[in-house]
Amino acid sequence: INDSIAVVRTDNNVALRVNGKVDASTDDARTQLLLAHLGATFHSAPSRVLVIGFGSGMTASAVALYPDVAKIDCVEIEPAVIRAAPYLESLNRNVLKDARLHIIVDDARNFLLTTREKYDLIISEPSNPWIAGIATLFTDEFYAAARARLAPGGLFVQWVQAYSIAPADLRMIAASFAPHFSDVTLWRAGETDLLLLGRIDAT
Repeated sequence: INDSIAVVRTDNNVALRVNGKVDASTDDARTQLLLAHLGATFHSAPSRVLVIGFGSGMTASAVALYPDVAKIDCVEIEPAVIRAAPYLESLNRNVLKDARLHIIVDDARNFLLTTREKYDLIISEPSNPWIAGIATLFTDEFYAAARARLAPGGLFVQWVQAYSIAPADLRMIAASFAPHFSDVTLWRAGETDLLLLGRIDAT
């Protein structure tokens, strides 16, 4: 067991709590949907997509809206997060029943280092980098592994939660990310949510 998972509902909100901390909710919809739409819009025809972290399933469900997508692999380290998905159907539109979605229970870094798959789009939406065990998904080594799994012209989208993080740490994440991509843009999804979009060359 890695985590304690709970789904909490109020009149206007449903939230996934991991060890007591909200990691996905109705309030996060703008960011979690933009993670998918940003990458799928800027790639001409994303066929193979990797989502790192299932969370509420909102991002995977948004990826599934694109007809060019033939395969969605999703790496989630905590099986209980997947078991919670039916309680979050108002957010994820029951995406687990989409035949294109393949759930892989594994550590994302280990998966990237061992898989031979190539992806047109990789979306990384881990929890906050200051949480124990998460920092490895914001490192130079992780971005190098992700870049190696991108097909020519591929895109990588990274969610960076900018609250409760020191400016120096935010700069460190951006500095670790940028060298691995030929083109990088920074997007603001919500008041404290930032998205890094990186592209590799098509050749």
